[in-house]
Amino acid sequence: SPEGCAEVYPYQFRVVPYYRNTNLMQWNPNHLTAQHFKSFTDLIYFNVGCDTEGNLTGQNNAQFLNGLDKLKNLRGTAGSKIILGVAHCDGGLTAFTGNAEKRRQFAYQLVSFAREKGFDGIDIDWEYPDNGTEWYNFCLLLGEVRSAMGASGMSLSAAINPYYLAPTSEMMDLLDFVNVMSYDRAGQHSTYPDMLTDIEAIRRKNIPDCKIVVGLPFYTNETRSNRNWDAQKGYSNVVQLYPNIAPGTDLCAIDGQQHYFNGITTIKKKCQYVKTQKLGGVMIWCYDGDLLLTHAKSLAKAMYSIIKQQAVR
Repeated sequence: SPEGCAEVYPYQFRVVPYYRNTNLMQWNPNHLTAQHFKSFTDLIYFNVGCDTEGNLTGQNNAQFLNGLDKLKNLRGTAGSKIILGVAHCDGGLTAFTGNAEKRRQFAYQLVSFAREKGFDGIDIDWEYPDNGTEWYNFCLLLGEVRSAMGASGMSLSAAINPYYLAPTSEMMDLLDFVNVMSYDRAGQHSTYPDMLTDIEAIRRKNIPDCKIVVGLPFYTNETRSNRNWDAQKGYSNVVQLYPNIAPGTDLCAIDGQQHYFNGITTIKKKCQYVKTQKLGGVMIWCYDGDLLLTHAKSLAKAMYSIIKQQAVR
Protein backbone atom coordinates (compact mmCIF):
# COMPACT_ATOMS: atom_id res chain seq x y z
CA SER A 1 0.00 0.00 0.00
CA PRO A 2 1.16 3.57 -0.55
CA GLU A 3 3.20 4.64 2.44
CA GLY A 4 1.14 6.39 5.08
CA CYS A 5 -2.17 5.59 3.41
CA ALA A 6 -3.12 2.08 4.42
CA GLU A 7 -2.14 -0.30 7.16
CA VAL A 8 0.15 -3.28 6.58
CA TYR A 9 -2.11 -6.21 5.75
CA PRO A 10 -2.05 -8.70 8.63
CA TYR A 11 -2.86 -11.95 6.77
CA GLN A 12 -0.96 -14.26 4.45
CA PHE A 13 -3.85 -14.53 1.98
CA ARG A 14 -6.98 -12.53 1.41
CA VAL A 15 -10.32 -14.33 1.34
CA VAL A 16 -12.70 -11.75 -0.13
CA PRO A 17 -16.41 -12.60 -0.46
CA TYR A 18 -18.82 -10.25 -2.21
CA TYR A 19 -22.16 -10.13 -0.40
CA ARG A 20 -25.36 -8.48 -1.67
CA ASN A 21 -27.65 -6.62 0.70
CA THR A 22 -30.72 -8.20 -0.95
CA ASN A 23 -29.52 -11.68 0.01
CA LEU A 24 -28.30 -10.64 3.42
CA MET A 25 -31.62 -9.10 4.40
CA GLN A 26 -34.25 -10.57 2.12
CA TRP A 27 -33.54 -13.64 -0.03
CA ASN A 28 -31.24 -15.68 2.18
CA PRO A 29 -31.09 -13.91 5.56
CA ASN A 30 -29.90 -16.90 7.61
CA HIS A 31 -26.93 -17.87 5.44
CA LEU A 32 -24.24 -15.64 6.93
CA THR A 33 -23.22 -16.31 10.53
CA ALA A 34 -20.56 -15.11 12.95
CA GLN A 35 -18.54 -18.24 12.12
CA HIS A 36 -17.89 -16.96 8.60
CA PHE A 37 -16.12 -13.87 9.92
CA LYS A 38 -13.51 -16.09 11.55
CA SER A 39 -12.52 -17.45 8.15
CA PHE A 40 -12.60 -14.65 5.58
CA THR A 41 -10.58 -11.47 5.70
CA ASP A 42 -12.41 -8.79 3.71
CA LEU A 43 -16.15 -8.79 2.97
CA ILE A 44 -17.22 -6.49 0.13
CA TYR A 45 -20.74 -5.32 0.83
CA PHE A 46 -22.80 -4.47 -2.25
CA ASN A 47 -23.67 -1.80 -3.07
CA VAL A 48 -23.70 1.92 -3.73
CA GLY A 49 -23.45 3.51 -7.15
CA CYS A 50 -23.16 6.82 -8.96
CA ASP A 51 -25.06 8.97 -11.43
CA THR A 52 -23.71 10.63 -14.57
CA GLU A 53 -22.99 13.87 -12.68
CA GLY A 54 -20.65 12.23 -10.20
CA ASN A 55 -23.02 11.96 -7.27
CA LEU A 56 -23.05 8.95 -4.94
CA THR A 57 -26.30 6.96 -5.11
CA GLY A 58 -27.85 4.20 -3.01
CA GLN A 59 -26.25 5.26 0.24
CA ASN A 60 -29.59 6.04 1.89
CA ASN A 61 -31.22 2.70 1.08
CA ALA A 62 -32.72 1.48 4.36
CA GLN A 63 -32.16 -2.22 3.59
CA PHE A 64 -28.51 -1.53 2.75
CA LEU A 65 -27.93 0.41 5.98
CA ASN A 66 -29.75 -2.15 8.13
CA GLY A 67 -27.66 -4.86 6.50
CA LEU A 68 -24.48 -3.01 7.43
CA ASP A 69 -25.56 -3.02 11.07
CA LYS A 70 -26.22 -6.75 10.79
CA LEU A 71 -22.75 -7.34 9.34
CA LYS A 72 -21.08 -5.42 12.15
CA ASN A 73 -23.01 -7.39 14.77
CA LEU A 74 -22.08 -10.71 13.13
CA ARG A 75 -18.43 -9.68 12.90
CA GLY A 76 -18.18 -8.85 16.58
CA THR A 77 -14.53 -8.85 17.58
CA ALA A 78 -13.30 -10.82 14.55
CA GLY A 79 -10.58 -9.14 12.53
CA SER A 80 -12.40 -9.25 9.20
CA LYS A 81 -12.76 -6.00 7.26
CA ILE A 82 -16.06 -4.74 5.83
CA ILE A 83 -15.51 -2.97 2.51
CA LEU A 84 -17.97 -0.70 0.70
CA GLY A 85 -18.74 -1.99 -2.80
CA VAL A 86 -19.33 0.45 -5.67
CA ALA A 87 -21.15 -1.71 -8.17
CA HIS A 88 -21.43 -1.97 -11.96
CA CYS A 89 -21.35 1.78 -12.67
CA ASP A 90 -20.34 1.81 -16.33
CA GLY A 91 -22.76 4.50 -17.48
CA GLY A 92 -22.07 6.93 -14.65
CA LEU A 93 -18.31 6.41 -14.49
CA THR A 94 -17.96 6.72 -18.26
CA ALA A 95 -19.90 10.00 -18.16
CA PHE A 96 -18.15 11.91 -15.38
CA THR A 97 -14.64 10.56 -14.84
CA GLY A 98 -13.26 12.74 -17.62
CA ASN A 99 -14.23 15.81 -15.58
CA ALA A 100 -11.74 16.73 -12.82
CA GLU A 101 -14.26 18.51 -10.60
CA LYS A 102 -16.80 15.70 -10.80
CA ARG A 103 -14.09 13.14 -10.00
CA ARG A 104 -13.19 15.06 -6.86
CA GLN A 105 -16.86 15.46 -5.95
CA PHE A 106 -17.56 11.75 -6.23
CA ALA A 107 -14.40 10.76 -4.36
CA TYR A 108 -15.27 13.12 -1.51
CA GLN A 109 -18.85 11.84 -1.25
CA LEU A 110 -17.74 8.20 -1.44
CA VAL A 111 -14.98 8.43 1.17
CA SER A 112 -17.07 10.63 3.48
CA PHE A 113 -19.88 8.09 3.45
CA ALA A 114 -17.48 5.18 3.99
CA ARG A 115 -15.88 6.92 6.96
CA GLU A 116 -19.23 7.94 8.45
CA LYS A 117 -20.54 4.37 8.35
CA GLY A 118 -17.34 2.74 9.57
CA PHE A 119 -16.27 0.86 6.44
CA ASP A 120 -12.69 -0.42 6.38
CA GLY A 121 -12.17 0.12 2.66
CA ILE A 122 -13.70 0.79 -0.76
CA ASP A 123 -13.93 -1.51 -3.80
CA ILE A 124 -14.91 -0.19 -7.24
CA ASP A 125 -16.42 -2.53 -9.83
CA TRP A 126 -16.51 -0.67 -13.15
CA GLU A 127 -17.78 -3.06 -15.82
CA TYR A 128 -16.00 -1.96 -17.94
CA PRO A 129 -13.62 0.82 -19.02
CA ASP A 130 -13.69 0.33 -22.80
CA ASN A 131 -10.52 2.08 -23.98
CA GLY A 132 -7.29 3.72 -22.93
CA THR A 133 -8.96 7.05 -22.20
CA GLU A 134 -11.45 5.49 -19.80
CA TRP A 135 -8.70 3.52 -18.06
CA TYR A 136 -6.72 6.75 -17.70
CA ASN A 137 -9.76 8.51 -16.23
CA PHE A 138 -10.30 5.55 -13.89
CA CYS A 139 -6.72 5.94 -12.71
CA LEU A 140 -7.34 9.64 -12.03
CA LEU A 141 -10.49 8.77 -10.08
CA LEU A 142 -8.60 6.24 -7.97
CA GLY A 143 -6.05 8.93 -7.23
CA GLU A 144 -8.79 11.23 -5.99
CA VAL A 145 -10.28 8.48 -3.82
CA ARG A 146 -6.88 7.60 -2.36
CA SER A 147 -6.19 11.26 -1.68
CA ALA A 148 -9.56 11.66 0.07
CA MET A 149 -8.78 8.60 2.21
CA GLY A 150 -5.57 10.18 3.44
CA ALA A 151 -3.91 8.23 6.25
CA SER A 152 -7.17 6.64 7.40
CA GLY A 153 -5.91 3.07 6.96
CA MET A 154 -8.76 2.27 4.53
CA SER A 155 -8.01 -0.12 1.68
CA LEU A 156 -8.74 0.63 -1.98
CA SER A 157 -9.39 -2.16 -4.46
CA ALA A 158 -11.00 -2.72 -7.85
CA ALA A 159 -12.58 -5.60 -9.74
CA ILE A 160 -11.09 -6.19 -13.19
CA ASN A 161 -11.71 -8.48 -16.14
CA PRO A 162 -8.35 -10.01 -17.13
CA TYR A 163 -9.28 -11.08 -20.66
CA TYR A 164 -10.75 -7.66 -21.48
CA LEU A 165 -8.41 -4.90 -20.33
CA ALA A 166 -6.19 -4.64 -17.28
CA PRO A 167 -5.00 -1.85 -15.01
CA THR A 168 -1.82 0.09 -15.61
CA SER A 169 1.14 0.08 -13.25
CA GLU A 170 0.10 3.59 -12.19
CA MET A 171 -3.26 2.25 -11.07
CA MET A 172 -1.62 -0.56 -9.14
CA ASP A 173 0.38 1.98 -7.15
CA LEU A 174 -2.99 3.26 -5.88
CA LEU A 175 -4.67 -0.09 -5.26
CA ASP A 176 -4.09 -2.44 -2.34
CA PHE A 177 -5.31 -5.37 -4.43
CA VAL A 178 -7.30 -6.27 -7.54
CA ASN A 179 -10.17 -8.75 -7.67
CA VAL A 180 -9.64 -10.72 -10.87
CA MET A 181 -12.99 -11.70 -12.38
CA SER A 182 -11.85 -15.07 -13.67
CA TYR A 183 -15.30 -16.14 -14.81
CA ASP A 184 -18.10 -15.38 -17.31
CA ARG A 185 -16.15 -16.59 -20.36
CA ALA A 186 -17.99 -18.18 -23.25
CA GLY A 187 -18.76 -21.89 -22.94
CA GLN A 188 -17.52 -23.37 -19.67
CA HIS A 189 -17.16 -20.00 -18.06
CA SER A 190 -14.57 -20.52 -15.32
CA THR A 191 -12.31 -23.51 -15.84
CA TYR A 192 -8.99 -24.17 -14.08
CA PRO A 193 -6.95 -23.66 -17.30
CA ASP A 194 -8.76 -20.36 -17.89
CA MET A 195 -7.78 -19.23 -14.40
CA LEU A 196 -4.12 -19.95 -15.18
CA THR A 197 -4.44 -17.91 -18.39
CA ASP A 198 -6.01 -15.02 -16.50
CA ILE A 199 -3.31 -15.00 -13.85
CA GLU A 200 -0.56 -14.92 -16.46
CA ALA A 201 -2.34 -12.10 -18.30
CA ILE A 202 -2.42 -10.07 -15.09
CA ARG A 203 1.20 -10.83 -14.31
CA ARG A 204 2.22 -9.56 -17.76
CA LYS A 205 0.83 -6.19 -16.71
CA ASN A 206 3.50 -6.11 -13.98
CA ILE A 207 0.92 -6.46 -11.22
CA PRO A 208 2.69 -7.91 -8.18
CA ASP A 209 1.56 -11.37 -7.11
CA CYS A 210 0.68 -10.16 -3.62
CA LYS A 211 -2.00 -7.88 -5.09
CA ILE A 212 -3.60 -10.53 -7.33
CA VAL A 213 -6.81 -11.84 -5.71
CA VAL A 214 -8.30 -14.53 -7.95
CA GLY A 215 -12.07 -14.71 -8.45
CA LEU A 216 -13.95 -17.94 -7.74
CA PRO A 217 -17.56 -18.34 -8.97
CA PHE A 218 -20.15 -19.66 -6.56
CA TYR A 219 -22.74 -19.72 -9.36
CA THR A 220 -23.51 -21.31 -12.73
CA ASN A 221 -23.64 -20.07 -16.31
CA GLU A 222 -25.22 -21.67 -19.34
CA THR A 223 -22.67 -23.15 -21.75
CA ARG A 224 -24.59 -22.36 -24.95
CA SER A 225 -23.33 -19.59 -27.26
CA ASN A 226 -26.50 -17.48 -26.90
CA ARG A 227 -26.33 -17.66 -23.11
CA ASN A 228 -29.17 -16.26 -21.02
CA TRP A 229 -27.35 -14.31 -18.33
CA ASP A 230 -30.48 -14.17 -16.20
CA ALA A 231 -30.45 -17.98 -16.01
CA GLN A 232 -27.44 -18.00 -13.65
CA LYS A 233 -28.03 -20.03 -10.51
CA GLY A 234 -26.28 -20.00 -7.17
CA TYR A 235 -24.31 -23.14 -6.31
CA SER A 236 -26.84 -23.92 -3.57
CA ASN A 237 -29.48 -24.34 -6.30
CA VAL A 238 -27.31 -26.98 -7.99
CA VAL A 239 -27.12 -29.05 -4.81
CA GLN A 240 -30.84 -28.63 -4.20
CA LEU A 241 -31.47 -30.10 -7.66
CA TYR A 242 -28.71 -32.73 -7.39
CA PRO A 243 -28.22 -33.52 -3.68
CA ASN A 244 -25.85 -36.42 -4.44
CA ILE A 245 -23.71 -34.55 -6.96
CA ALA A 246 -20.07 -35.71 -6.94
CA PRO A 247 -17.31 -33.31 -5.79
CA GLY A 248 -15.60 -33.51 -9.19
CA THR A 249 -18.71 -32.59 -11.19
CA ASP A 250 -18.74 -29.15 -12.87
CA LEU A 251 -21.65 -29.62 -15.31
CA CYS A 252 -25.37 -30.12 -14.80
CA ALA A 253 -28.69 -29.58 -16.54
CA ILE A 254 -31.03 -26.84 -15.30
CA ASP A 255 -34.34 -26.08 -17.02
CA GLY A 256 -33.25 -28.03 -20.09
CA GLN A 257 -29.92 -26.21 -20.54
CA GLN A 258 -26.40 -27.30 -19.67
CA HIS A 259 -24.80 -25.20 -16.93
CA TYR A 260 -21.15 -24.98 -15.89
CA PHE A 261 -20.03 -24.23 -12.34
CA ASN A 262 -17.07 -24.90 -10.07
CA GLY A 263 -17.59 -27.95 -7.90
CA ILE A 264 -15.68 -28.81 -4.75
CA THR A 265 -12.72 -30.43 -6.53
CA THR A 266 -12.21 -27.44 -8.87
CA ILE A 267 -12.48 -24.92 -6.04
CA LYS A 268 -9.86 -26.79 -4.03
CA LYS A 269 -7.55 -27.09 -7.05
CA LYS A 270 -7.78 -23.37 -7.75
CA CYS A 271 -7.16 -22.47 -4.11
CA GLN A 272 -4.16 -24.78 -3.96
CA TYR A 273 -2.62 -23.03 -6.96
CA VAL A 274 -3.16 -19.61 -5.39
CA LYS A 275 -1.58 -20.83 -2.18
CA THR A 276 1.38 -22.53 -3.87
CA GLN A 277 2.07 -19.49 -6.04
CA LYS A 278 1.74 -17.17 -3.03
CA LEU A 279 -0.74 -14.90 -4.79
CA GLY A 280 -2.76 -12.35 -2.86
CA GLY A 281 -5.69 -14.68 -2.20
CA VAL A 282 -9.15 -15.47 -3.52
CA MET A 283 -12.32 -13.49 -4.13
CA ILE A 284 -15.80 -15.00 -4.32
CA TRP A 285 -18.70 -13.87 -6.46
CA CYS A 286 -21.04 -14.31 -4.92
CA TYR A 287 -20.65 -15.74 -1.42
CA ASP A 288 -24.39 -15.68 -0.76
CA GLY A 289 -24.86 -18.30 -3.48
CA ASP A 290 -23.30 -20.99 -1.30
CA LEU A 291 -24.87 -23.54 1.02
CA LEU A 292 -24.71 -23.15 4.77
CA LEU A 293 -21.16 -23.46 6.07
CA THR A 294 -22.22 -26.52 8.04
CA HIS A 295 -23.26 -28.36 4.85
CA ALA A 296 -20.85 -31.07 3.71
CA LYS A 297 -20.98 -29.80 0.12
CA SER A 298 -20.39 -26.12 0.94
CA LEU A 299 -17.92 -24.49 -1.47
CA ALA A 300 -16.77 -22.14 1.28
CA LYS A 301 -15.96 -25.13 3.47
CA ALA A 302 -13.89 -26.59 0.62
CA MET A 303 -12.16 -23.25 0.07
CA TYR A 304 -11.31 -22.83 3.76
CA SER A 305 -9.80 -26.29 3.85
CA ILE A 306 -7.05 -24.84 1.62
CA ILE A 307 -7.02 -21.10 2.28
CA LYS A 308 -8.27 -19.44 5.44
CA GLN A 309 -7.72 -16.43 7.59
CA GLN A 310 -4.20 -16.86 8.97
CA ALA A 311 -2.30 -14.02 10.56
CA VAL A 312 1.24 -13.26 9.46
CA ARG A 313 3.66 -14.37 12.16
